[in-house]
Parts: sequence; C-alpha cells; structure tokens
Amino acid sequence: MTKELKGALLASVVALVCCFGASAMADDWNRRTILTIDQPMMVPGATLAPGTYTFILGDPETSRDHVFVLREDGTPVASARVTHWQRGNEQRDLAIAVALNENGTMPVMKGWFFPGLMDGYEFVYPAEQSRAIARAETVVIPVNPRG
Repeated sequence: MTKELKGALLASVVALVCCFGASAMADDWNRRTILTIDQPMMVPGATLAPGTYTFILGDPETSRDHVFVLREDGTPVASARVTHWQRGNEQRDLAIAVALNENGTMPVMKGWFFPGLMDGYEFVYPAEQSRAIARAETVVIPVNPRG
C-alpha cells in the first residue's frame, strides 16, 4: 500500500472518532456497549453497515467468551468468540481497536476496551483472517461518551 493511500485510510478511520458514540452508562455486568459507526466495518461473521450497534457479553455462567452484536432495534447481527485483552497503556476510556487492511478494504474491528477498566475484549477471527489482521496496522480510537 502506498504511503499516501495508507495515510488517507488512517485519516478516514481516525475521523470515526467524531462519528462514534458510546454510552457513558455502559453496563458493568454484561459490558453492554453502544457504538455508532459512519462506515462499514467487519466483525467476525458480519459486516456492520453504518448505524448504531450494541455489544453484549454472554452470561458469565455459560458463555462469557461470546459477544452478541445487536442492531439499534435489538435484532441480532452476529455472535462471536472473544478473548480478554489487556491495554498497553494507562488509558481507561472507552476505545475500539481497528485493523487497517493492506489493500484498502473496509476496516476490521479487532475489539474494544470497556470504560474504566484496563482490560477489553478481542474478537477471535478464523486463522487466515487473523494472520492478515495481525499484519495490518492497528489503530486504537478513544470513543467520546454520548449524551
């Protein structure tokens, strides 16, 4: 990828900061997080169209390693495995991690960090896609609270 194209793609993803919304009153028990995106973004098993989505961890008794992605109206979009992910800094704001594909295709959501905590959740992708994501540049974007 050329330096100019990579810079433009990075600027585009960073511009998402202005368009992402997140609930400041996120739920601690199920890590309920609401995000609004302004461009398509991939998560395991689905491509999220621009819009508002809710991410909810599964029941701690049975499926704490799964996250459910719901549309704003509550209809399910995807269910995916996640693993715990530690932040590399002391930042404790709500943030998402996005991988920028080398070929300029849509960004891939790697995971998110819950507000107030040092840990987050990283999506588990199929092996081949995971290797491509590992080679891609990752940007951690702080998300401004809504409301």
